[in-house]
Amino acid sequence: MAKIAVLGCGFGTALAVLAAQNGHEVVLWSKFSQELEEIRRDGEQKRLLPGVKVPESICLTNDLADLRHCGMCIVAVPSFAVRETARAANEHLSKDAIIVNVSKGLEEGSYKRLSQVLD
Repeated sequence: MAKIAVLGCGFGTALAVLAAQNGHEVVLWSKFSQELEEIRRDGEQKRLLPGVKVPESICLTNDLADLRHCGMCIVAVPSFAVRETARAANEHLSKDAIIVNVSKGLEEGSYKRLSQVLD
């Protein structure tokens, strides 16, 4: 069982649920505390993933310090937020953590691929 961090509660919620269903310890992070409260209250991400229950075992947080000890970090935030989110998360992740990018698109302004932004 791995400890997996997922950044972003859109598509990230689906990935977090899948990881939890497969026995992994999951930390699901959002910048927006209201979004996390709605998921806690409703037991699902009603706006983007209605009908899919979010297991209570998933740690919902807006504190990046909760990412420590995660062996993998899945970046699932919108492309405009990748650089800012990665910079903020970087100080809390182990140097050995595997970073998986599932965000799509190019960085606005620089037109870099998101894999280049995360380098």
